[in-house]
Amino acid sequence: RYTSFPVVDSGGRTLGLLSIERPELGSRWEQAHTLVGDVVDRDPGLLVGRDQDVGELLGRAAFIRVGRAIVVGDHREPVGIISITDVERAIRATRLTDAGHRQPGGARAG
Repeated sequence: RYTSFPVVDSGGRTLGLLSIERPELGSRWEQAHTLVGDVVDRDPGLLVGRDQDVGELLGRAAFIRVGRAIVVGDHREPVGIISITDVERAIRATRLTDAGHRQPGGARAG
């Protein structure tokens, strides 16, 4: 069910993102003879810190192109993947929560 995976070096540091949707993976025969390091997307724009501003992330060309990014820790170890779908869900949830806290007439419940 997952389509992208973080790729790490021998020290556990993130190298980039491997997406099974990449056209350069080619046929099944070619996939069996292709090294991960040859097809991993090493764009630094795909790596984000835990404290990254979501607005800035949404403006990154790499995030727009791929639709996801790898969240990395202090030592560039992968701690998760965030997708555009995750961001959309969070925005919707915030809007619903905010709407649920408003009282009639636009005042917020406190």
